[in-house]
Amino acid sequence: MEVMSMSDTKSGGSNEILCSLLLGFGQMAMMTGSSLFTLYLASFFYLNSYTFYLCAGLMGVGYAIFYSGHGAYLAEHSSRASVERNSALVLSAACWSLIAGGGVLLAASLLTPPTDNAPPTTKIYRDFSTNEIMLM
Repeated sequence: MEVMSMSDTKSGGSNEILCSLLLGFGQMAMMTGSSLFTLYLASFFYLNSYTFYLCAGLMGVGYAIFYSGHGAYLAEHSSRASVERNSALVLSAACWSLIAGGGVLLAASLLTPPTDNAPPTTKIYRDFSTNEIMLM
C-alpha cells in the first residue's frame, strides 16, 4: 500500500506554494485577514442583505488569508518542539476574539432601546448612544 504525503496531493501542493509565497509576509496576511474579520463585525452596524452577504464572503476570504499567513508565520518562528503549542495559541486567540467582538455587539444592541417607534421592517439603520460607542 502506497502512502501519499501532503505534497503529493493537489491541495497540499497549492498550500506549499501559497505558504512559500507568503513567507516573510505572514504578519501582513494575518493583519489583512483580521481586518476582514473586523469588517464583518462592523457590517452589523448597517444591516442590509447586500452588505451582510458581501461582508460574510469577505470574511471567508479573510479566514483563508489569515490562516495561510498564520502557517507562514508559524513556519518562520517555531521549532519542531513549539509548533503545536504556538498553533493552538493563535487559533484560540482568534476564536475568542471573534466571540468577544460578537458579545460586545450583542451587549451594545441589547442595552439601548431603539431611538424611534418605526416598525423594524422600515428601519434600515440603528442609532447608537455615546455610551454604546465608548463600549465598542
